[in-house]
Amino acid sequence: MGRGYWAYVLASALLLMACEPNEDFGPQTVDDEKGNGFESLANKVLIGCEGNFQNSNASISVYDKVSNEVSGSAFFEVNGRELGDVLQSLVQYGDTLVAVANNSGEVVFCDANTLELIGSVSGLPTPRYAFRSGKELWVTDLFGKAIHIIDFQNMVKIGEIETNGWTERMSDYLETVLIADLDNRQVMSIDVNDRSVSTLLDLSFVPRFLSTYDSLLVMAGEKGTLEEGNTETIIQLYDLKNQRIVLTEEVGKAFANADIDRVDGFFYALLQDELQVFDLQTLSKQVFSHAARTPYGLGLDREAQVLYVCDAIDFIRFGKIFRYSTQGMLIDSVDAKGYIPQSVLPLF
Repeated sequence: MGRGYWAYVLASALLLMACEPNEDFGPQTVDDEKGNGFESLANKVLIGCEGNFQNSNASISVYDKVSNEVSGSAFFEVNGRELGDVLQSLVQYGDTLVAVANNSGEVVFCDANTLELIGSVSGLPTPRYAFRSGKELWVTDLFGKAIHIIDFQNMVKIGEIETNGWTERMSDYLETVLIADLDNRQVMSIDVNDRSVSTLLDLSFVPRFLSTYDSLLVMAGEKGTLEEGNTETIIQLYDLKNQRIVLTEEVGKAFANADIDRVDGFFYALLQDELQVFDLQTLSKQVFSHAARTPYGLGLDREAQVLYVCDAIDFIRFGKIFRYSTQGMLIDSVDAKGYIPQSVLPLF
């Protein structure tokens, strides 16, 4: 949920108050038969669409970089079943695609070449993001107060690590996994060998994004929650090796999402009406505007040097994708063919 959990409740309430029914709202399926699927997902970009809260219309769209066309409901077309309720995140590990359906309490495993369903782990409270640590898949949770540990190969839950609240993004540094703790405004550090938990940092903001580049911890979020009404963005860089803050930026605009180039060292922060680009080696910054009405997700195609800005529009109609060069030039825009696009995953 890119703008917070209660955005879905609001969107659902607005829909129920509408005077006229919207025939396009809800799961867009015709029958329960499998489609023909895709011959190849090469040169494709997956667009994960959350779907509307409690409508079970989360979906995956496929963008073809050659034809510039988008195919909606790709997961259903391949598997003949819906993906679930509220798609939170997508990540690829080798030939496996992992999709986390938050409100369904399910982690779905697919073949990254075909989108064919391999297996799933269900019964999780409110899973958020997945991160592979060795042979395990770690999954954060909104209300479950635990990091769920899944055997990646066998796709079964084998344990959990207790937490004190809402956990979100994860990244690795040396022999630890660093985890954003939103409720307590902290960064947790978990030893991958003995799973001991410690607090690495206490923060003055809600860390909605967290990742690492070499020994640099990159974080972004708001000063407060939507309920508190203080959604100004804070971007902070922390030197893990020398244990010191090297940069803090306060921006008077709402935070939407972010992505990072962990190879070349660039950080991209999507705000209400602009994109901020940080060179993580020189700490220099560029700012350019974007055209999204309701910016919700951001994804980098590093090979093509293209940024995908996801626009949720009004949370009721299909969303839109704006493509920009990493230098801020608008390339084009396409229909996401799904509700509330927020995850962008170029396949490799």
